[in-house]
This record gives sequence, C-alpha cells and structure tokens, in this order.
Amino acid sequence: MTDGEERRLKVLHIATSFATDETSTVTPWLTRLVQAQRRAGMDVHVLTSALHGLGDGHYGDLPVWRFRYSPKRIENLAHEVAIYEKMRRQPLRYAQAPLFLLGGWLKARKLRAQKYDVVHVHWPVPMGLIALPFRGARIVYHYHQTELSLARRFPLLRRLFGPVLRRADIHLCNSSFTRGRLDELYGGMRSEIVPMPLAWDVPPSLPPKEPGRILFVGRMIAWKGGDLLIRAGGLLKQRGLDFKLVFVGEGPERDAWQALAAELDVPAEFPGPKVQAALMEEYARAAVFALPSRFDDRVWVESLGVVLLEAMACGTAVVASRVGGPLDIVFDERNGLFFEPFNFEDLAGKLARLLQDFPLAQQMGRAGLLVAAEHTPEAIAQRLRGIYERLLAG
Repeated sequence: MTDGEERRLKVLHIATSFATDETSTVTPWLTRLVQAQRRAGMDVHVLTSALHGLGDGHYGDLPVWRFRYSPKRIENLAHEVAIYEKMRRQPLRYAQAPLFLLGGWLKARKLRAQKYDVVHVHWPVPMGLIALPFRGARIVYHYHQTELSLARRFPLLRRLFGPVLRRADIHLCNSSFTRGRLDELYGGMRSEIVPMPLAWDVPPSLPPKEPGRILFVGRMIAWKGGDLLIRAGGLLKQRGLDFKLVFVGEGPERDAWQALAAELDVPAEFPGPKVQAALMEEYARAAVFALPSRFDDRVWVESLGVVLLEAMACGTAVVASRVGGPLDIVFDERNGLFFEPFNFEDLAGKLARLLQDFPLAQQMGRAGLLVAAEHTPEAIAQRLRGIYERLLAG
C-alpha cells in the first residue's frame, strides 16, 4: 500500500439507495459513515441506484455513481420503503428487479477502471451480483438482516446466492442476531460483527427533558409496533399517569395509529418526520424512548435499532422488545429495559417504572451515553479501516 509515500485506501460502497441531498432521510447512517471514512483519509465512492433519472454526481465531495434501470417516472424501486416491502405491495414491481440488477452490473463494469482496493457491499442479497465485475479488489459483504431472512424464507434464493456470497473475503454483520442468521444459512464463512453507526450528529446544546414524554421514531409500518405502544398508553392512562406519546416519522399505518389513539383516548402527537438537529432534540426532550417492534420470523425483525443508539446519544433511557439486534446494545437494567415482544401489558409496566422513577431513568440515560460513544461514525470508520488493511495485507 506504499510506493515511497502513503497511498490513500480506495473504497467503493455498493448500496441499494443513498442520500440525494442533505435533507434526505435515506440510510443516513451510511451517509455519515462514508463521510467519516473520507475524513479519515480514505478515498471513498458510492455506487447506488438512480432516483427518477438522477444520475452520477457528488454528495459534498463524495463521488456518487448512480445506475439507471427504468423510465424516470417509476425509477424509485429502492426509495421511500424497502425494496421487498414495495414489491409485496405492488407485485408488478417484481418485473423491475432484473432490470435493477442488470443496470447495477453494467455500471460496475464501467467502474472497474477506478481500481478500487476494497468493494464494500451492503445487502449482499441481491447486491452481491452487482459486485461480480470487480476482480482484484478485496470484497466485503455487509449484512443488515433483511436479506438473510429473505434467503431463509425462499430456499431457491438461498441456493442461488450461495456461490455469490462465498466469493467475499469477509462477511460483516450488523448484530449478533444477523450473524446467527448468516451462520444458520451459510455456515463456515469468515465473519465479524460491525454495527451501523449513529445516523445524526448530536447538537452542542439540547433541550431539557419533559416528564412523561414517551418517544417513538421510525417508519409507521405494522411490524414497528406503534399500535402496541398506544395500547400500552391506554393502560398508563388507566393507572392515572401523566404522559404523552410522540410519534416521529411517516408511513402507511399513521392513520390507523391516530385512530387507535383517539379511540383509547390516549394523548398522542404525530408531528411527521424530522431529521438532523430537530430529530436529536426530540430524543433529548423525551423522558423515555420506546421501540415496540414486533417480529415476523420469516422476514421482519429489528436487525440493530439505530434509533436506540440515537436516543442513548441524547442521554435518554430506552425500552425495547427483547428480540433481534437490540440485544447487542440494550443492557437490561443498565441503559434500558426490555419487554416481551407483542406484550403491551409488559411494555406498559416498563414505561410506568421509568416514568415514576426519574432518577433511575437519568442513571440509564447516562449509561446509554457510553454505549452510543462506541457507535459514532468515526469509531466504526476506524474499525472498518483495520478490517480493510488486514484483508489487503493478506
């Protein structure tokens, strides 16, 4: 890696989607990770899909290569919602998948001239196909759980991608849960756990906490469990507790959740999506952050829970379902509390405990700061640099 002087490590990240501008909420953790890698001296590029005809360009000083695959009007397969969710709701979108992969593969062939040292592929099922043209580079596959659940659900998909996945030099997983899925499906692969980093910077000054304020942040879809949180709120109301639920985000279940809150007479606000400083201020104002996700053993489960890390970075105690990736970052009775999945009575009990014991919530919030500090973009960028350099050293 040296020829008389130090050479910059050249890395290509391949992802289904990437931010188009600073207001974008698309994979913000990946945006901040690659920016941290560039600040650390790496020459990082991104290969991703086009959005409504948007082609190659830059995000700040970051080169972003975008592949076309459809007419502009419907060129959004990987945006707004997850690809699988979009295809499930709009079955005609399945016809786009081969075009999506072909467009990415053709773009990758053109990028071979860039002579990357490392090609870092997120969601290797199916994005590993797009990395096939790269020869000579070290190949890193980074799993975020959903792709492995799909391979687990569809045996043919699992068999088809086996040879593609085995060409990687190393397999990174965003949590112990995801690594377990990888071992179950493709045992014997060289793997490490490298989680996603915090998605947003914490502002230098934050508002004070508001007693009784319970925060949810995320996409409003059924498996995220917003209805469980509202039903837990109904029990808190029966106990006479003073509280307010705040749902930050957007999604197809928003109307149903609002209607349920009205039906149960649960105080709830739905301010819509927020990003950057405005979002971090919401975390800071909350007395408790709740992640009430359900899990569907076939596909949907929290693979890590970056929102939990964001809440911790603002000194907020958390309550989460005892399943999936949160088991890596929530330490029960230290920086938060677990409740049993699907059990809104248990959720209500854990929320009530923190609302009624503010010193305990403060103590857990302080412990969460230490966990969040291990997941900054800078910390994860340095971990990845070490992995890349080991691979290149042979």
